[in-house]
Amino acid sequence: MAIASMIARQGQNEPTALGQTTDKITMESEQTFFQSVQHLLKLCVFRSEPKLVKARLPLILLIITTYIMVATTTLVISPGIKLTPALTAALLSSGLLTFVAVLWLLHFFKGAQTLFFPAIWSIFSVHTMVMIVNLPALLFYSKLPQNNLAAPLTMTLMLILLGWGLAATGRILHFSLDIDHVLGSAIALSLMFVVRLIGLTLLS
Repeated sequence: MAIASMIARQGQNEPTALGQTTDKITMESEQTFFQSVQHLLKLCVFRSEPKLVKARLPLILLIITTYIMVATTTLVISPGIKLTPALTAALLSSGLLTFVAVLWLLHFFKGAQTLFFPAIWSIFSVHTMVMIVNLPALLFYSKLPQNNLAAPLTMTLMLILLGWGLAATGRILHFSLDIDHVLGSAIALSLMFVVRLIGLTLLS
């Protein structure tokens, strides 16, 4: 009787565990827009992974639109740069195409193509958040007179924000490419220099 009772209880528990697993998978596949945004925000503070982001069309459009708007604003208020609409478009498009192409090649050679799009949307989201936080400091810096004591402090703050963005990007690449976090950050830094070099070439 005792053995039969144990078997009966086990039979009752197994469907429950199976049901919980099925519910979990269903919840993950039916991730809402706001849950996806929450994962993107958590990526900025090193508390999520790119594979958890289920980016659908509305979220993708939001990410791209916000990124272009914030990046354009950053270029416009940057001191010492005279931009035309055509030059602004060239700077943005060349930077984006270079970034996307290099990351696609890295994911292709690592056999991680399925994580390419989650990684791209995650990286663009992190860069957008960093640029938004950086905008007040950049605007303040652009209005400072020469040899002002506040200039080095503001520049230090912007460098810290840059480091934050590189570290967050490196962590995303750490998960999507299955590489060391430091190597991911080094790739992010190298990509930044390549994009800057292309930008300087277009400005010259």
